[in-house]
Amino acid sequence: MVRNIQNEKRKPIKTEQIKVKDTLVDDSKIWWKDKTNLLLIASLLVVTFIVLSPVLNAGFVLWDDDYNVFENLNIKALTFQNIKTIFTTACGSNYNPLTTLSFAIEHYFIKLDPFYYHLHNLILHLINTLLVFWFMMLIGLKRYWAFVVALLFGIHPMHVESVAWITERKDVLYALFYLAAIINYIYYQRLKNIKYLLLIYTFFLFSLLAKIQAVSLPLTLLTIDYLMKRPLKFNLLIEKIPYFLLSFAVGLLGIHFLKSSQSLDYLNYNLFERIMLGSASLCIYLYKIIVPINLSIVHNMPMPGKFASIYYITPFIIIFIGIIVYLYNKNSRAITFGILFFLFNIVFLLQMVPAGNAYNAERFSYISGIGLFYIIVYVLEWFITKRKNLKTPIITSLTIIILIFSFISYTRAQQWKNTETLFSDAKAKEPTLPIVYTVRARYYIENKNQAKAISDLTSSLNLEVNDHAYIQRGVLYFELNDYDNALTDFNIAISHNTLDSNCYFDRGLIYLNRLKLDSALKDFNKALTINPTFNKAIGNRATAYFQLKQYENSIKDCNAVLEKYPEKGFYYNLKALSEVELKQYEQALKDYDFAIKTGFDEGLVYSNRSQLYFKMGEKANALNDALKAKSLGQDVSPEYIEYLKH
Repeated sequence: MVRNIQNEKRKPIKTEQIKVKDTLVDDSKIWWKDKTNLLLIASLLVVTFIVLSPVLNAGFVLWDDDYNVFENLNIKALTFQNIKTIFTTACGSNYNPLTTLSFAIEHYFIKLDPFYYHLHNLILHLINTLLVFWFMMLIGLKRYWAFVVALLFGIHPMHVESVAWITERKDVLYALFYLAAIINYIYYQRLKNIKYLLLIYTFFLFSLLAKIQAVSLPLTLLTIDYLMKRPLKFNLLIEKIPYFLLSFAVGLLGIHFLKSSQSLDYLNYNLFERIMLGSASLCIYLYKIIVPINLSIVHNMPMPGKFASIYYITPFIIIFIGIIVYLYNKNSRAITFGILFFLFNIVFLLQMVPAGNAYNAERFSYISGIGLFYIIVYVLEWFITKRKNLKTPIITSLTIIILIFSFISYTRAQQWKNTETLFSDAKAKEPTLPIVYTVRARYYIENKNQAKAISDLTSSLNLEVNDHAYIQRGVLYFELNDYDNALTDFNIAISHNTLDSNCYFDRGLIYLNRLKLDSALKDFNKALTINPTFNKAIGNRATAYFQLKQYENSIKDCNAVLEKYPEKGFYYNLKALSEVELKQYEQALKDYDFAIKTGFDEGLVYSNRSQLYFKMGEKANALNDALKAKSLGQDVSPEYIEYLKH
């Protein structure tokens, strides 16, 4: 709530140090020197740290952490070329180069220890919590109420996702610069010092480069103007033009990358459905900031033409809320400010134009929730001021709510331990969403638990036909030597006109294993038509050619593999076998020598070379190789060895 400056007892302040404008109190020179404020800050940081501390035990998750961090080649070396690539290309479908650069710096010092990545996220969140406290003090809240807003920000369950998810470094990083820009804007409006203006632009640019969500800053600055009672004149918009231009430029860049990755508007909604989707999402954010339940990493999105009736009610709910705000906010700007702050920071994220699996994502409320926390505190302080007898029950209730939120956040942070715990929770919340099963299946695949992976992929396929899931399950069946089921899954995927070269390659392996050589050759050729550099397909085609007695083609494919992978002894051995069939004995001997040097199955190679020496009439060399092969564990016929001795 806005302070009553005239009634508040304060130490005299030199006018050249601080200038009070409108309804805002500028105690920026002294607030952090006050012992009570320092105690509040310490309490704020300690409580927030404890509540979110389980994230420090979490690892990477197979939900964007792969291509953003541990599989991202651009962060593996802190070179000029990599930094240039980071700032000129998107990571996945998102352009957030400053965030990616932070990962590169971390990797340079700590490689891939997830503890430190999580720790850095948590530290950034603690700084943001402090900035929210500062922000609230600057716009006139008494320090205890500013503490409440900051504490709600720090421990709110909706914010766990932004802190616990390493990929969402972009949330906590953009928010740091975003809040810093707002604070400096307030200083600039009071003191008109050019240094604050330069800081605003600097922090705004950094915020945009950390996450595109920062494009809402110009609108947020207008809400600050409104609260400061700056006259709503044309000049107010003119001064925001540079901010809007920056937002527009980065916004277009972000849209370009989303379109390039085909992440933008991947569902075909009509205009009416888009409006319903946006209004429903807005209502859900309003509700979950107050009642943070059923939180999940992913949420089910209604399909076009299949909207539940509740979606058509949400626009009327929003209109009703607007009327209430208008009727009860005539004599105060606080509630309107809070509503606009919330709305401007969430409006671009309501998925009216869907972008990926981000429907009702908790992380989108990271900054916007501050506006609602401000309203809650403003209303509570108003009640306490008007009705003194309500102070104790209000403070007690608020304490209970904070404790409940803290418990929910602590529990939620524990669910980020790994991909299995995170998506098992998502499965409990959204059991009809196929992706919760496919992502968890990937975790099981990486941890060699084929049975659970097959079960999850089957659950996903029961909900939605997905070629990739069929291929993944087929590979798992293949690894378990269940070739019949593997072949069935590959056939289904291929019947859907898949362009996945791996699918043809894997089916070709089954045919090769079953000696259906013509079918195997056809699939390897198809895989190579899709992906001409698919070396595994070239290598296995060499085997198929050999078994089909097409020795020259087999040699050609072996050479193609060895040109890129000269350490692959298997192909020297296979090539030599073809050369023996073509009576190219001298070249075959050279290739057997190369195979031995690579360390590939030396017993087998010595045995093969012994057979070649025998063909060449060199019984002594044949005997030496046969004895060597036997000493290496190769099964060599005793009769063959005896024959060579005589």
